Amino acid sequence: NNCNALTPAVAVTGGTYSSVTPRNAKTQCRYVAPAKTANGCSTVTANTVSYSGNAWGSGYYTAKADKGYRVSATNTSAPACSICLAGTYQGTTDSTANACTPASKGYYVANDGASSQTKCTAGTYTDTTGKASCSTITDGCYGTDGATTSCPNNCNALTPAVAVTGGTY
Repeated sequence: NNCNALTPAVAVTGGTYSSVTPRNAKTQCRYVAPAKTANGCSTVTANTVSYSGNAWGSGYYTAKADKGYRVSATNTSAPACSICLAGTYQGTTDSTANACTPASKGYYVANDGASSQTKCTAGTYTDTTGKASCSTITDGCYGTDGATTSCPNNCNALTPAVAVTGGTY
């Protein structure tokens, strides 16, 4: 049997074929797909797949994502990495994560492809995860960086420094 005469189960052009030593009727040929790149992927690795006697195995490529991307297809003939959308991020090069991390409460991610989240500044907040921006804290309230509620501290609850009655806060 000629390993070069066997057609891969999926459409991949190029690559190399070799005979397995020692020969085995169920896995006598091996195939290594050609080098490949994919946008947003830090690495795409060609795997060795074997002929099972009636078909090639799957998993021609594995993929790892760049910062700001997630792996959206791996162990396939068409590896892919997808950009993290605003409100989410991915901060590791060579990540195998298939999902981006939502921004934490008190943080936001303004742009697509982010590798980190940003803390809300004093006077703003986010009370849920996955936000692309911070909201303004309610009038009469105040908060520090990273606030997670619309009124983290209520000015009306403060006792005046001097004994004065009336007025507004």
